[in-house]
Amino acid sequence: MDKLCHFEDCYIERKDEDHDILIGACAELRNEEGELIFRFPSAWTDEQIKTALKFANDAYAKGIGVGMQRKATEIKACIGL
Repeated sequence: MDKLCHFEDCYIERKDEDHDILIGACAELRNEEGELIFRFPSAWTDEQIKTALKFANDAYAKGIGVGMQRKATEIKACIGL
């Protein structure tokens, strides 16, 4: 199944108030290469962030599925099926 990323392959980096004047304190979900996946309010717990990632992974997988179905429909139309 397609996923945006696996929680087990990510880490949460918490930033204090001084990190950014516009963002303030936050919790950043980063992948194994350190790339930012998403930024959450600092009050969010690790479990809440994990739940949000599960939701994002579900939405990502559904989007991939819809895209594949649409592409199959286009191909069938092109070859007259």
